[in-house]
Amino acid sequence: EHGTELVELDEILGYHLEQACRYRAELGMPDGQILASAARSHLNAAGHRAQLRADYRAAVSLYERAAALVPATEIDLALEAELGEALYWAGNGVESQRRAVSLAERASAAGDRVGELCGRVRESLLRTFLEPEGATEELAALIEEALPVFRAAGDDTALYIGYSALGQVGNMRGQMDAGLEAFEQAAIHARQAGMRHEELGWRSTLRFMGTTPGA
Repeated sequence: EHGTELVELDEILGYHLEQACRYRAELGMPDGQILASAARSHLNAAGHRAQLRADYRAAVSLYERAAALVPATEIDLALEAELGEALYWAGNGVESQRRAVSLAERASAAGDRVGELCGRVRESLLRTFLEPEGATEELAALIEEALPVFRAAGDDTALYIGYSALGQVGNMRGQMDAGLEAFEQAAIHARQAGMRHEELGWRSTLRFMGTTPGA
């Protein structure tokens, strides 16, 4: 009667659907893609909520379980971005960087230029934190190459990744207003891609550090 009111509903449904997928595999039954897609959707939604409450370790676990249900021939760009973000904020920047490299390689092998550039941008962005010497200029050059491709594709997830990386370039250069403008664009594309939890980001920090009036 009150099941739909449970805060943990997505975690519970995602878990049971995930187990059903595993049982089908163990029994040698045909792939249940509809079942796997539903499990992935619920685990992803649960990961969003964990990320919003800054429980990044839980978000990583949920996103990794969702990623394990993605077909080998498919790239879920939004899930890759969200898992990469959660890994970084959970304190595992090296693994986040490794996944970004893997994304670029898998997308390149599949002929997916947008996915490849997203992986390269993510990996380059992480280097501004992990190996910063010269990384900001390399990232800026890569974004200049990538954004026209993302715009031509009309891919909101890719545009979120591109503009949020551009915002970080502004931040690293001390160009707070330019960084804020880029993060505002990133928030628009996050919303359009259904990644509303990604709208929070760096905008308040750059408003505070830039020329935005206090009142």
